[in-house]
Amino acid sequence: MTKTERAALSSAIICGILAAALIVYGIVVKSMALFAGGMLTLVRSITGLMLLCGLRLSRRHPDDFPLGLYKLENLISVIIGALILLGAYLLAKVAIHQLRTGANLFDMDHLGYALLTLSLSMAIALFNARRKYRVAREENSPGMKADARHSLLDAVGLALIILGVSLEYAGVPRADAAAALVLVLIVIWMGSKVTLDGLKVLLDASVEKEVLDRARIIAGEEPRVSEVLDVQGRNSGSYRFMSLSLELYTCDLREAESIAADVRERLRAGIDNVDRISIDFSLEGGKVVRCAVPLQEDGIAVSPRFEDAPCFGLLEIRTGDASATSREIIDNPLASEEEGKGVRLAVFLALRGVGTLLLHEPLPPYGTSDTLDAYEMTVLVEPRITNVEEAERLIVDRGSELTGCEE
Repeated sequence: MTKTERAALSSAIICGILAAALIVYGIVVKSMALFAGGMLTLVRSITGLMLLCGLRLSRRHPDDFPLGLYKLENLISVIIGALILLGAYLLAKVAIHQLRTGANLFDMDHLGYALLTLSLSMAIALFNARRKYRVAREENSPGMKADARHSLLDAVGLALIILGVSLEYAGVPRADAAAALVLVLIVIWMGSKVTLDGLKVLLDASVEKEVLDRARIIAGEEPRVSEVLDVQGRNSGSYRFMSLSLELYTCDLREAESIAADVRERLRAGIDNVDRISIDFSLEGGKVVRCAVPLQEDGIAVSPRFEDAPCFGLLEIRTGDASATSREIIDNPLASEEEGKGVRLAVFLALRGVGTLLLHEPLPPYGTSDTLDAYEMTVLVEPRITNVEEAERLIVDRGSELTGCEE
């Protein structure tokens, strides 16, 4: 049983016991307010049981619903919202009747016992509301969030009844009815919010904008992703379904699937309650080439040696319009190593989406060259280039020879 389910079950049990006590006490002291409070709390117990059933059903994946029954939880929250609005109507009806007739809700001879019972009920309602909000945030449960609002509503209603009765006992006429009407406005606002939030998900409302922006940033942090073209998402119960369109630095299907798997892991680690992630790949604007050039410490002059270069220039070229779209200078993390750094450096560049390597002189036939071949990286040897600007022009001119993706 999850935290959300345990919270719903314990709330239903507590509210059931409290409802029985309020109803019995209301009958004994002939208090309409206590009896009505007991009925309201009984509804809370019933909605708690409904929420528990909805939570358990929502996580099933029957054959007819392979994507799950997550939206049942939102359907439950809509029903709870409707019950809140119904409670507002009944409370308004009683309050208006009291204002017209001037009748008192409480038997003043038993006011002390009534206030004690109401205070205890309010404290329990506040405790339940706070606990449910915490669980709802942790589990991202809309049904539990709606139930928490309902518990808070109970506490506010009981507090207003206590205030109204106390003022009327102090000599302020119809104060309890006025307090009840104020409560009606709060009830209508909370019930409308609960209902509308549930309906938005049932109608496939989009994931929150901040979540979509976060997904775009996370996907863009993958070095082999050239551009995040589109991010879409929808809520279903406590879970999110997301769809991304990415432009990659590869045309190899196996490598594309590997990149997609890495992006999915990043998204699930950075965003809570993501169920499924669909990723499409597309390219725009002709052939995209990412080239690495070994550079000197100034980040401009080309270094004559691949392994010992202090840094590398990563050049992104779109050959469709013969333009350089970006330039990034990165340090060589293996420059101070003594052995085996050529192979590891080749892997390092390949994992950053590099498809072409531009060098001053050819590499030895084994070791590093074999690693570059394994990653299908094109190696251009051009001893005449002296700086990164010349490297960019050369890559644009020789674009048809390089590792890239056709539109």
